[in-house]
Amino acid sequence: MIINFLGHLHPVFVHFPIGFLAIAYVIQYFFKSGTEKSRLIDFILAAGIVSSMLAAFFGWMLSLSGGYEAKLLDWHRYTAIAVCIVSIALLAYKRYKKEEYRTPYYHAGFHLMMLALLLAGHFGGEMTHGEGYLFSAATATETVAVPEKQKIEKLTAGSTVSVYDGIVEPVLAQKCMQCHNEKKKKGDFQLHNVEALMRGGKNGKALVPGDPEHSAFIQRILLDKSDEKHMPPKGKPQLTKQEQDLLFWWVSHGGSIAQPIKEFGTNDTIMPFLSHAGKASLRDGTLKNIEPADTVLVNEIRKLNVVVVPVALGTNFIEVNTVNAPSFGDREALLLKGIAPQIMWLMMADSKITDEGLDQLKWCANATRLNLKNTAISNAAFAKIAKLGKLESLNIVGTRMDDEGLLAFVPTASLKKIFCWNTGISEKGVMAFQRKYPTIELDFGQK
Repeated sequence: MIINFLGHLHPVFVHFPIGFLAIAYVIQYFFKSGTEKSRLIDFILAAGIVSSMLAAFFGWMLSLSGGYEAKLLDWHRYTAIAVCIVSIALLAYKRYKKEEYRTPYYHAGFHLMMLALLLAGHFGGEMTHGEGYLFSAATATETVAVPEKQKIEKLTAGSTVSVYDGIVEPVLAQKCMQCHNEKKKKGDFQLHNVEALMRGGKNGKALVPGDPEHSAFIQRILLDKSDEKHMPPKGKPQLTKQEQDLLFWWVSHGGSIAQPIKEFGTNDTIMPFLSHAGKASLRDGTLKNIEPADTVLVNEIRKLNVVVVPVALGTNFIEVNTVNAPSFGDREALLLKGIAPQIMWLMMADSKITDEGLDQLKWCANATRLNLKNTAISNAAFAKIAKLGKLESLNIVGTRMDDEGLLAFVPTASLKKIFCWNTGISEKGVMAFQRKYPTIELDFGQK
């Protein structure tokens, strides 16, 4: 704690030697010689020496916190020490030699002191703003290269671009990579690529896929802005509420870098980042009319590696996602009854659920999303799905369902979209269903 406090004083004190020593240089070469001038230079040099030593000490404290590129830190340290040594030697020589204005060593010392001061400032600036910050115009381009890699405004809900590449990475680049990039790693944490993000920093893993509540990265961005651990720090561009929700949602869904945007359909968290997003389906009035789910039961379900998270911050409606629990099956599904009223999104893709396990759907009166992709369900599941009176989106991709089951299915008035490619459903069946229910969109995987 004390070391951190002293280290934070470095940016305060580092400007004093720059000012004092620069003023001494100006007085030396732009004012007429005289006794008063000589005494003034002595005083200013002494002030510069004391402040440079303090700045060096606090800088050393700051370096102990880690997170700085080692080579740049070394150069900054050595040039800062050179400023202290040369300025002390210059003042000592000046006091010893009374004819300093005619001594080449004196002038050489003054110029050397200023050179060391400029270099120390340069390397300090690179540590703070990134390598090449002062001299390289290309650096400014590199800092915005990531968000330019994929234009968010050109993406749609049917895009094959991954959620990470198209939406998550640009947000990180715009709001986080100024301090956590390839050349700079505050807290020994970098975000310039997925490997660095997953590797974490000096405090261990920053991101636990599927578990935002234990992901330090997510915890930091959700802290109150007054908290010193809140990220981004004060003075930096802050994440918007939608961006916070996006990162929370992305981590809770496993932090995948490959899943395409189209796989999530019209997801309310992603929608604000897409063109032609339309209106979100969540309504504030609806969100308030539900009691919190039983905490004991939620924790019991989470022990199965099932993700249970709010569908949005500040609501008691939840998403249940088996992305990290591939062995989740009919027996485990019995646990859902106790939290069924709070379930709004039920994602059981790639699980062991069968038609029998879907008996629990009759309790999920508020479910609007159901994902049964790549499960062993059959046409018999349609009758149980039909009991979901508020269902808006259904994913049966990769199942055994076919035209017979689809055409016998009587959907509720709320259903808007069905994803059904890689099933026994044919294009002919899709066309026949849409003639009966023209307001329901069937995504058959064909463009």
